Amino acid sequence: MQEDLQYDHWISFQKGEERGFTFFFKAYYPSFCQFANHLINEPAESESLVSEAFLAVFKHRAKLGSPAELKRYCYKAIRNSCLQWLKEKQKRENLHQEWSYTSESTEDHVLNAMIRSELFESLHQLIESLPPQCSKILSKLYIEGQSVKEIAEELNLSVSTVKNQKKIGLDYLKKSFQTNLFMSVLVFFMRYVII
Repeated sequence: MQEDLQYDHWISFQKGEERGFTFFFKAYYPSFCQFANHLINEPAESESLVSEAFLAVFKHRAKLGSPAELKRYCYKAIRNSCLQWLKEKQKRENLHQEWSYTSESTEDHVLNAMIRSELFESLHQLIESLPPQCSKILSKLYIEGQSVKEIAEELNLSVSTVKNQKKIGLDYLKKSFQTNLFMSVLVFFMRYVII
């Protein structure tokens, strides 16, 4: 069912329809922003660079054959935009350090950021698959960084209810990561490293 839905949205994306664009933009935006922010450490600028890169890739959608290819090209476009932004930032700040696009440490940094982003996306999807209240509580705890007490007050729940929902959600995530982590890492390397 999930694959059929993604396929329908992919066809819509390929046709240039807003529905397809919106589906993939919303699906990938959080992990792309996390990836960009890891590279440049500027949250607002990261969001802007991600939006621009996604739009640029969308304009060339006819060259893309699958959602995995879309994701791969977006990562490359975002990486290049971030590196360009850093280069321009260095010029603006009159730093005279030489920036190397091909240095091994830069490539390791990019690869690490991609891995973090993919894990963030997997975590985000797993949290979204939880029952609504449990999902909301875990999102507020681990994505928004709120405390148990803040969540309890905001949602008009007792602290013990929030803690119970947290435990249920974490048990589910732990079980999911134990069963899916190896496959997630393997798929990541197949998609982005062994190309």
